[in-house]
Amino acid sequence: MTRRALGALACGTSACATVAAAMADQPMAELVTVRVPGGDLFVRAGPRVFELVGPAEYVFEGSTP
Repeated sequence: MTRRALGALACGTSACATVAAAMADQPMAELVTVRVPGGDLFVRAGPRVFELVGPAEYVFEGSTP
């Protein structure tokens, strides 16, 4: 099941992967804004590490039997 099928409005992994793919094609700013349905995600790309920057919200609570 994909994250989208679960109704996710933002995926940090996908945001970082998108920036990595864009960087392979052209130079990017140190801090890149990725717009997703849940709001903007900010990715800081380093030479070996990608850092997701910005607010986080608690959006779900659940339990299993």
